[in-house]
Amino acid sequence: MKFSLFNGNWDLSHKVAIVSTCTAAVLGVVVLVQSWGLANKRERIVLTPPTIDQVYQIQWDSANTEYYKQFAVVISGIIGQTTPQNIENTIKTLNQFFAPALQRPMAESLRALTTKLPDQNFSAWFVPETSSYEQQTGKLFIQGNLQSALTGADIQTQPVIYEFIIQMESGKPIVTYFNSYEGYEPRTLSYLRNKQQAEAEAAKQ
Repeated sequence: MKFSLFNGNWDLSHKVAIVSTCTAAVLGVVVLVQSWGLANKRERIVLTPPTIDQVYQIQWDSANTEYYKQFAVVISGIIGQTTPQNIENTIKTLNQFFAPALQRPMAESLRALTTKLPDQNFSAWFVPETSSYEQQTGKLFIQGNLQSALTGADIQTQPVIYEFIIQMESGKPIVTYFNSYEGYEPRTLSYLRNKQQAEAEAAKQ
């Protein structure tokens, strides 16, 4: 074993101490900068669930279309299963994902709906069929069937379309626009233009 390091003079030891102190200070600054960078860095998360063949890309202020579509399907399912028994829990859940301006109108609409539904032995659910995205308006269209039944009775089916605009706010999906109506055809821009044109031609006759 060599002990030459311990045989140096005081000046050498002093210089070594100064260099060590400076090195520790520099490393401390580097660690602090890296920690601050990691704390403020907004990563993009890419999810590929094992049972879904779509890739979801989620960022702090945006996400890809497939993620928005799937989220809209989930919200549609929550809305579609509303009954008098679960109305308050449904509203509480939706309020977590609806913009403040939409929360009260949605709650009032759902409460009004449940007044027309049976109080007991009733269940409802939404079965999605297709989902589409309109780039010009940012709208998502979820088309499917709203089904319901009393215990022991036949299932009643009603075609319905839910419209959404969803945006990421601080890493969380928020519904900023919502509409729903009966039917099979989404009210896209092309649908509205064709309808307006047909009405104008009918008025001329």
